[in-house]
Amino acid sequence: MALDLDNISVLHGRGSLRFEQAGDAGALEDFDRALAHQPEVLQIYPERSNVCSAMNRHAEALAADPGCTLVLLNKAWTRALTGDPQGGLADAETAFALVPDRPTAQATRAQILSVPGRSDEALQGFGCAMQLSDAPLVEACRRRLAVRGCEPGPADGTDGERTRDALIACIAEACNLLQDP
Repeated sequence: MALDLDNISVLHGRGSLRFEQAGDAGALEDFDRALAHQPEVLQIYPERSNVCSAMNRHAEALAADPGCTLVLLNKAWTRALTGDPQGGLADAETAFALVPDRPTAQATRAQILSVPGRSDEALQGFGCAMQLSDAPLVEACRRRLAVRGCEPGPADGTDGERTRDALIACIAEACNLLQDP
């Protein structure tokens, strides 16, 4: 059975799968074709931006549609990783202003705040993100803390003393809590 390459869902799905399996530019071709058909489908933009970032095509990642909050957050993170934490923080602040109750906006902003040493604000941001979030974000952060040697202790909640101490230690080192090591 042949794929319907004019169907945006098929292109989106195949692009995601191609990147997961091969990490190649074929994913970009699928995302670009899907966007050519329906540029208003915003969920494709952040995935396309993530693929560009992963392929070290940062200029393309940064050129993504700024109207999408997830793209803005990816752009913020890309800028911070490529030596422009102030630009990244500006993008994160814009995204945060659009959706202050979204855990990913809180966490991205907090992560970038830790780079220039704004530890208190970063800690507050991560705390808010964890309180707003569901269990998977909290568990992912706890796992990342443990892998980085900042032992979060037993599952004592988002405000537990050992988790908070581990988070403080990680923020002091500007460690990356948004990606697996």
